[in-house]
Amino acid sequence: MIRTIAIVVIIGFLPYLLGIVIPMSISTYIIWSIIFIPIAAFLIIYFVLAPNNCFFTFVKESTVKFVVKGDKFDKCLIRWEGYTFDYQKQHPEKWNVIKGKEKHRFGGLCFYGLWPLWDLHIYKFRWTGVDESGTINKKHEWLDYMLLKDDVYFTKIAEAEDKNLLPLEIQIYLTIRVVNPYKARFAVQNWLETIINRMQPIIRQYIAKISYTDLGAVIQTVGGEMWEEMKKSKLVGQYEQEDGILMAEGERGEFIDQYGVEVKAIEIRQIDPPEEFLKTTLLRYTASETAEATKVTAKATKYKTETEAAGERKATILKAEGEAKRMGIIFEQIKHYGDLGKLVRTLEAMEKSPLAASMTVQAIPGLSEALKGIFGKSPNDILPEEIQKLKEDIKRLKLSESKKKRKK
Repeated sequence: MIRTIAIVVIIGFLPYLLGIVIPMSISTYIIWSIIFIPIAAFLIIYFVLAPNNCFFTFVKESTVKFVVKGDKFDKCLIRWEGYTFDYQKQHPEKWNVIKGKEKHRFGGLCFYGLWPLWDLHIYKFRWTGVDESGTINKKHEWLDYMLLKDDVYFTKIAEAEDKNLLPLEIQIYLTIRVVNPYKARFAVQNWLETIINRMQPIIRQYIAKISYTDLGAVIQTVGGEMWEEMKKSKLVGQYEQEDGILMAEGERGEFIDQYGVEVKAIEIRQIDPPEEFLKTTLLRYTASETAEATKVTAKATKYKTETEAAGERKATILKAEGEAKRMGIIFEQIKHYGDLGKLVRTLEAMEKSPLAASMTVQAIPGLSEALKGIFGKSPNDILPEEIQKLKEDIKRLKLSESKKKRKK
C-alpha cells in the first residue's frame, strides 16, 4: 500500500522534480500537468482509493454493493451483465433485479460518493456453502457485497421424526438467488437463517408422513415435493416468467415479497437415522445372513448324508447280489459231490501244500473242472487264500443243507 502511494506520487510530481534540475518554461509545466496529473489521479484511484472503498470501489460481476449516507441506506451499485434494477418503481421495489443493461464505462470501478459522508455498508454474514468439489464449508465473514447469481447453500434438520417416530437427520441443498438486495439485507437480520427457520416446520411435517425406508426409495424426488408443499403454503414461488416479466406481487411467495430471496430448488443430500438404528439393522441383517447360511449348510449336509446312505445301501445290495451269485456258482460246481465233508477235507489238504494240492486235483475226478468253473483259472494258479475262502463257503453251504434237512 505505502509503496503504491509512493510510486503514484513520484509519477505525478515527476515534471516538477525534473524542473528543479532542468529549467522549464511555464507552458512546459502546463503540458506536463495536463498529461501526468490525470494519469497520477487514475493510478491513485485504481490502486489506492478503490481497493480501500474510499470515494471509489470495485463491484465484482454478479454482485451488488450498498451505499449508505450517514449510516442510512442510499442506493445499490450493481454489476451483472444483462441485469439492472427496476428503477421505474418506488422504493423498495425499485431494487428488484430485472433483465436489462447498465452503462459501466470503467467496468467494475464505481464512484459512490464523497467519503466519509457516503460510505459502503459492511456487514457480517454466516452461511454454509458447497464448493465445486462438493465440499461443505462453514463461513462467518465480514462482507461489503451481496451475491446475486444462483448459489447452493447447505443446511441440516436434526431429529425430524418419520411416521414411525424414528428421529432422522435431513441434510439439504438449497439453490437460492437474491432478487432484491435491499430487502435481503435490510428487511431481515439474516435472510438465509430466516428462510431456513421458516422452512423447517413444513419439512418436518412432510417427513412425518413417510417412513425412513420409503424415503430412501424416493430420495431423488423428495426435494421437489417439499418445494411444492412450501408453494402451497405460499412461502416460495417463481420470481419471473420465462419471458423475463416479473410475477405479480402476492403470487411469488413470502420469501420473494418480504425478503427478496428466491428459493429455486430443494435437494436432499442424505438422510441419516440414529446410530442405534444402524447397529440394530446391521445385527438383524447379520443374523438373517447367518440363519440363511445355516439353513443352506443343513440342506447340504442332509443331501450328503442321504446320498452316502443311498450309496452304501446300493453297495450292500450289489455286494449281496454278487455274493449270492458267487455262492450259486459254487453250488452248481460241487452239487454232484455227495459228501461235502469229504470235499472240505480235500480242500484242507490242498491248502497245506502246493504239491499235495496238485496231486489231489489229479486224483479226484472232475475236481479240476469244478475249480476252473469257480475261479475261472487253472487249479495250479489258485492261491491258498482262495482255497481257504472256498472252503469256508462250502462249510456254509453244508450248514445250510443241514438246516433244510432238519426242517423236513
